[in-house]
This record gives sequence, structure tokens and C-alpha cells, in this order.
Amino acid sequence: MASSASIWTRLLEWLREASQRGCVFRGHADSEWKLIPSVGRDFGPPASSRTGSTAIVSGLPPFNLSQERRVADEFRRLGLVHAPVRTQTKLEWLALAQHYGAPTRLLDWTGNPLVAAWFAAASEPKKSAHVFAYEPMPWSIVTPEQLEAHAVMSLDPVDDGLIINASVVFVAVPILAPRMAGQSGLFSWQCRPWEKVTDLLTAVEAQGLLEPFEIPAEAKPDILIGLAEMGIDEMTLYGDLGGVGRSLNWRYKQHRFLLEE
Repeated sequence: MASSASIWTRLLEWLREASQRGCVFRGHADSEWKLIPSVGRDFGPPASSRTGSTAIVSGLPPFNLSQERRVADEFRRLGLVHAPVRTQTKLEWLALAQHYGAPTRLLDWTGNPLVAAWFAAASEPKKSAHVFAYEPMPWSIVTPEQLEAHAVMSLDPVDDGLIINASVVFVAVPILAPRMAGQSGLFSWQCRPWEKVTDLLTAVEAQGLLEPFEIPAEAKPDILIGLAEMGIDEMTLYGDLGGVGRSLNWRYKQHRFLLEE
């Protein structure tokens, strides 16, 4: 079994090579988690689009677009008093909803590979983790205005003349909260949120998806220490008092790690 030190070294090299390719990154604390947005997990195709019996046999309830839209409307209604003043567009509201735990069809990615490594190592201590890296194709990178004009909650691929039937697109939303800045966040958006991102990519697009890097469960503590030494922890990633408190709690439990007098 490889040592934590060798895993850390290999991880840094893998992240460096992927970053040089122009990849975006995502960390899963449990390697069994799938690349499916939260709003579509545990759902099958909408009833109107079922062409076979797969979803029915699996026992999954059909995805309901009107329910997705209702969740978004409720987040905006209930969260208005807490939201940044500049939050205006549907996509901005959806990005806030995603960052604060409401179910959406967005998946968080980051341009900072160390951030993805932290999210892979920071929880599920008994589970192996995955770090994903994907090099988006030029036609799958869109502006907020392009996605907003298409329809943020739609079951149709994005096609505005420049983007040809892209089922998965990547978008960087204006920074609306401190944690969005600290996490170098961007999002993937997909027209069929009940499916895995990997199943929606065309053969050409799939060439940009690297084999995920696996972090064994026993290596997670040392990975977190290595990342903290590089300035990546909850304090820097969340940018609020909660992040500061959780960071100090973690450091204290690591035998006063980085709290030396």
C-alpha cells in the first residue's frame, strides 16, 4: 500500500498536469458518488420522456421540472432578505442556491485544483475519495448572459447559434458571496439533471475527462495537513466566521497544528 507521502506527491503532480491542460476540478469525498446534480439525484427521466422501462424497473420516481422551478422560486422568496443586494438574474439566484445547499441542477467545479483536493479529503473519513479533472471543449464554455437567455431551467440543450446542442455547459457566475471567491468556483449546467455528466458528453467531449485521482481513506488526514500548509482550509475557502471557527477547531485537534507560539 502506498504511503500518504507518496500519494500526496502523486496527487500534486496529477493536479499540476491537469491544470496545465486547462482543466476544471471537482472533489468527491466518497468515490462512489456520481457526477449528478443534487436536484436530479434519485430521479429518473420525466414521465413524458420515458421510452423504455429502465427507470420504471429501477423504482426511481420521474424528475419533475415544475418542482425544480418551485424550489428555485421558494429559495428566492425566502432568501431575499439574506441575499446580496446585487442578486438579480435567475442564474445568480440559482448559483446562490447551489452554494447554500438547496437542490439545483448546477454542479460546483473550481479552477483551483487544491480546492477540489480539499473537498475530496475533508469529509467521509472512512471512504476513499475522487478528484475529477475535465478540460471543457470551447463550445461548452458559455457566458451567464448566454445561459440566462436560453433558459436556466429547461430540458433542452443550449443552442444560441454559437453553442451547438451542448447538453453540458460550463459557466462562471459573478461573485455573489465570499465563499464563491475563496473556492474559485464555476458551475456545470446540464439539460438532463437526472443523468451523470459523463453520460451526457459526446465522444469528442469525453476526451477531455481524465481518469479521476483516487485518494485512499487513510491518506485523507495527511492530505489535509499538506493543503493547510499551502493555505487551503475552511478559513480560506468559506470566507466567513463559521469557516474561521471550523478551521481553528481542526487545527487545534491536529495537536495545535499551525498554532505554535
